[in-house]
Amino acid sequence: MNVKKALKIIREFGTDFFKFRASANIMKTYLVSVNNRSYYLTSVKKPELTLLFSLAQYPTEIGEFDNIFTQKNYFKYTTPKKTDIVIDIGAHIGLFTLLAASKGSKVFSFEPDPSNFEHLLDHLKVNKNLSKLVKAKNYAIWKKKGSIVFYRYTSSVSHSIITRPDKSLADKIKVKTITLNDVISDNNINKIDFLKIDCEGAEYDVLSSLHDENWPLIKHIVMEVHNFGNFKVKILKQLLENRGFKVMESNPIQKKGDKALWWCCRL
Repeated sequence: MNVKKALKIIREFGTDFFKFRASANIMKTYLVSVNNRSYYLTSVKKPELTLLFSLAQYPTEIGEFDNIFTQKNYFKYTTPKKTDIVIDIGAHIGLFTLLAASKGSKVFSFEPDPSNFEHLLDHLKVNKNLSKLVKAKNYAIWKKKGSIVFYRYTSSVSHSIITRPDKSLADKIKVKTITLNDVISDNNINKIDFLKIDCEGAEYDVLSSLHDENWPLIKHIVMEVHNFGNFKVKILKQLLENRGFKVMESNPIQKKGDKALWWCCRL
């Protein structure tokens, strides 16, 4: 493979290094250094992307890869395409962002956790052909602008502004927050073809604070919904239906701790 100049190859692994469902789409894997951070680096063929998995979190990150790239769970009803405007709330290490950008979409990507955000930026560095399509910011999207306590857990996909009694807390930090209204106004956005939300329990705060005039801009929403926040799931569903969306659920949310993927399409 053509490893970018920014990378320092430390060790090469065989193609069978990653044991997960998408292995047939994976090329050789390398241990590399990017900005003095070590990663397992590999490439996928369709679309052509260079991907980085952190040494400490790679089992979790591979699970996210499988969810987004292999199972294509976010794209059950629609897929971002060229000239689309995509907003990625809770971008994690940027896997969804990269895939959307590879389709030719303009992506506004938001990730509050500093480590995840650095990983996202490293992904853009080794996929320079896509970086011009991505505007990434180290913010949490919330119901008001300012700052908030952010809880970091041992799994990098579980970090949240909501406390998680079901997870092991590593530490907590203060992060900057902006609203979805700020994103729209600051970037002169006049349409949102695809809104992806994965903010670990803060989804109601994100959407309930959206101004009336901004709701018609949104064509399609896909989000993880978690039943451990400070709202009832049925209230969120009613909000979306009142705003003209049909909500399809991957599975019913019946008890505290349950989560589901919701696909929300304009009627």
